[in-house]
Amino acid sequence: MNCHFVVLVFLAAPMVADEGGPSTLQESITTALITATEDADGKVRLAAYSALKELPKSDAAVEAFRCGLDDDNPEV
Repeated sequence: MNCHFVVLVFLAAPMVADEGGPSTLQESITTALITATEDADGKVRLAAYSALKELPKSDAAVEAFRCGLDDDNPEV
């Protein structure tokens, strides 16, 4: 698993949106995690979905989860 991805997952878990809306860092992390849900490695996809579920919901995240329902890997 890519070490940069591991850092993103680690950072994503405790992120909380500011009262004014999600932070730029949080948006970047969300985007990176959504991208990782399309990784060839099923373990990376699983980790991305696990981290993504801890973040405030966005339309893009919900769409990623919808796509994940069709994943060939039963663990995902």
